[in-house]
This record gives sequence, structure tokens and C-alpha cells, in this order.
Amino acid sequence: MQPWWNGEVTSLIGDLPIIAPETITAGQSVIVRVGPVEAADGVMVGLVLIGKHGPHVYRAAFMNGMAEFTIPGEHTRHPGSLALIAASGEARGEASVLLRPIHGSQRTDLIAD
Repeated sequence: MQPWWNGEVTSLIGDLPIIAPETITAGQSVIVRVGPVEAADGVMVGLVLIGKHGPHVYRAAFMNGMAEFTIPGEHTRHPGSLALIAASGEARGEASVLLRPIHGSQRTDLIAD
């Protein structure tokens, strides 16, 4: 008979480290990593990105203690800042990314209010 628990961590508590650049150029895609943590492969983590035009929600699974999110450039197109909030089980993490304007741009949609 198999035991019901194999020793792998399937629900997290505490802090979730978020690895993200401090600054990127507006409109640039960015990779955000959550971890390292002790979690079984496949444990899900959510990432909420809050920017100038509302939230975007992403989901990924931990593999070897890390989860990776690719944030598309259309979600970073307005200069200012992005708030990142990660959650898995009872664990939480927060980070921010500064979005600098594209130098020499004539696009008015890239100008911060």
C-alpha cells in the first residue's frame, strides 16, 4: 500500500522570491521568475501584474523549484511602474519593475500621465 504523502511539498507558506529586472524599456517583453522554493513539480503559482491600465493574471507551474512567466510587450507599453504579486497556497511575494520611456519616441500612448 502506498502512503498518501510522498514527502513533496504541494502547498506553500511564507515568502515567494520574485526575480525580475528593476527597470526595462516600455513595450519590452520581460521574463519574471518565482523561486527558488521547495515545491513539488507541477504546483501552481499565480502572478498578478498591475500596471497603468489594470491587472493581468498569469499562471505557471513550479519545475525544479522555479516558475517562469513571460510578460508580453503589450502589457508593459506604458511608462511608469508595474507591481508584481505572486501567490501559491499561503505563500506570497511582491516586486516592482520600473518602465522607462522609449527615448525619442513620438508615440503619445507611451507618455505617462
